[in-house]
Amino acid sequence: MNGSEFSSSVARPSRRGKLVGVVAVVATLAIALGAAGVLVQLRSAPPAAPQASATPTPLTHDGTIAAVESFLGRKLGPVDVGEPQDWPGGREIEVREIDTEGAIAWVDVSTGKVIRLNLPGAVPETTTVAITADQAQSAAEAFFEDHDIPFDGLTATVKLLDHGDSKEYQIEWDRIENGILLPDSRLASINPSTGVVFSFMDRRVPYGPVPSPK
Repeated sequence: MNGSEFSSSVARPSRRGKLVGVVAVVATLAIALGAAGVLVQLRSAPPAAPQASATPTPLTHDGTIAAVESFLGRKLGPVDVGEPQDWPGGREIEVREIDTEGAIAWVDVSTGKVIRLNLPGAVPETTTVAITADQAQSAAEAFFEDHDIPFDGLTATVKLLDHGDSKEYQIEWDRIENGILLPDSRLASINPSTGVVFSFMDRRVPYGPVPSPK
């Protein structure tokens, strides 16, 4: 996880390498949450009655790019747009700016909304911590509110991660009911030297009724 723009192209591989770590953490968490959702459905109660099916409008190439541009509030540079891929809770399409400092976003196929985002140009590159944990959480919550990502009723956990040559705040919001961790979570990484959110995940996997405590 790394930060402000480099003046030297030599430093960029380090940034991209650390960004891979962000993607891996997010992917691992989402897969685990997906498994948790299945577990809750199997162990709790019969699944909800199927709803009347409606054929969703296919997400087009241009529509996927437009969704990311709307989220970022700017036009994208040249991009690579992937094919739909399975992801816990549904399917997603990756949109990646070719510029190494550009955005990498994943758009939910069924909703057309950005559900994951990484901003390599904002990743921290120093160990400077200029904001408190409370300020980091406030910055992340403001980010979610600006993008209509709900987090009400979720429990937040704030960590300051030390990567040796850089630090980051990582905040995870989880839905916990009757002592059970449910697959409904948000994850944000904040640059502690700037207060900028440089990565987030919005994961909501369907699950069955939650068992009552015994």
